[in-house]
Amino acid sequence: MNNALLPADFADLEAHAAEWALPSFDARMQHRAASSMDSIRRFYDAMQPRAEAALAYLESFPLDAMPEAEQRLMHLLYALAQAAMAVEIHGQPKVGHAKLPIAVRVLREPLPV
Repeated sequence: MNNALLPADFADLEAHAAEWALPSFDARMQHRAASSMDSIRRFYDAMQPRAEAALAYLESFPLDAMPEAEQRLMHLLYALAQAAMAVEIHGQPKVGHAKLPIAVRVLREPLPV
C-alpha cells in the first residue's frame, strides 16, 4: 500500500507535504505566521530548487481534474510563494510593520481561468 502524499518524482519533498501542502491561501498564511524562521527556511531550501520541475510536471494535468497527489504538489508550490516572502523579503514569519500582519482572509480559491 502506497501512503505517499506526493507524486513519486517528488518523494524528496514528502517530509514537507503534511505540514506545508495546505489547501487554502488562508491556511498557508496562518501556517507561515505561526512557524519559526528555521522551519520556513528548511521548507524554502528544499522546495525552491524543485519548483521549476514541479511546475513543468503539473502542466500536464488539467486544473479541474488533478489527482490528489498532484494537488498537494501544487499546494506546496503555493506554500513556497508564502515562504519566499518570509525568507526573501521580510526576514521573519509575519510582516512586522503591518497593522494586521495576517488579516488577509481569502474565503475561496479563485476559479481557474
